[in-house]
Amino acid sequence: IVEQIVRKNRRVLKPQGLVVFSFYNAESLVLNLKNDLPWQELSLSAKYNTNTQRLEVNFGDETFQISSKTYTYGDVKNTLLGNFNLEDIVTYPTISAILPDDLFNNPEAQNLCKTVDSTLARNEEIAGGAYILALCRKGGDLQSSEEIIGHEKILKLLRIHNIESKTKEHAPIHSLDG
Repeated sequence: IVEQIVRKNRRVLKPQGLVVFSFYNAESLVLNLKNDLPWQELSLSAKYNTNTQRLEVNFGDETFQISSKTYTYGDVKNTLLGNFNLEDIVTYPTISAILPDDLFNNPEAQNLCKTVDSTLARNEEIAGGAYILALCRKGGDLQSSEEIIGHEKILKLLRIHNIESKTKEHAPIHSLDG
């Protein structure tokens, strides 16, 4: 299904247009370590349940279950490179996603985690962030931005609507002023 979504975005995007894709990372630290962590409350409000293949989103007092699928960094990169110019690809957050929520009450710890996560975000060897975010650009040349006016605009509209036109040549028409 991801292939269909990527192809559809490529089809509707203008040349040189940008699109951002977000995927749940099958290789994330939070998915691979969640059963080994001594604390239960992680900082993410959305967690992927590998048993049910659903994303559990906590919103206030409610938890919503959304059908979803995880993808590997390599699969995402290969799929997107076959369809777009890959401007940037990162995984995020890495460390923040596996630490207990109450740690982030400390501003110093919060800043340190943000710095570490930003550093790890582009590390392809680790690629351990909970989400894979990719900024993609469609290839192709931009169309000329010159505005078509007058007679040329009328001819273009006729062509768009498959209306045959016939042009008669004649001498210039002068205005009433001369």
